[in-house]
Amino acid sequence: MKSRAWSLITIAVLIALALPACGNNTNTVTNTPMAETNTPGSIIATIVSVPDPNITARAYLDAWASFDYVAMYNLLTTFSRDSISIEAFNQRYTDVQNEAVLVSVGYEIQQTLTNPTTAQIGYQVTLTSALVGAIEARTQMNLSLENGEWKVVWDDT
Repeated sequence: MKSRAWSLITIAVLIALALPACGNNTNTVTNTPMAETNTPGSIIATIVSVPDPNITARAYLDAWASFDYVAMYNLLTTFSRDSISIEAFNQRYTDVQNEAVLVSVGYEIQQTLTNPTTAQIGYQVTLTSALVGAIEARTQMNLSLENGEWKVVWDDT
């Protein structure tokens, strides 16, 4: 009986690892109990499916590349939006754009770490200035799952 339980757990873990590779991402969070018993101390495996955080990261970075600061703001978490008004956010990015004489913003996502309610996206950004040329930096974006959608955790750094 014990070896059968371990076999079921092993199969559940293998399925959990294989399903994300299929590329079928949904926009809902689902908790699916894999096994239920009335035995005290029994293990219940749960598979949690979350949307792909890269979709939100790309939308945010694409908006930045288009100098669309309102679209960027709309992708922030509720907490982040509560900490800065849309006018102040827009002004901050517009000031940087004007002072640096930015002509383009490019990016390349390099790595993604996803947890059930948080994610981190590592990316390289290239800011091209008419004054000094290309400026490259590696940085990361933190995301939080709100109502089944990834939102960007913005801070003033």
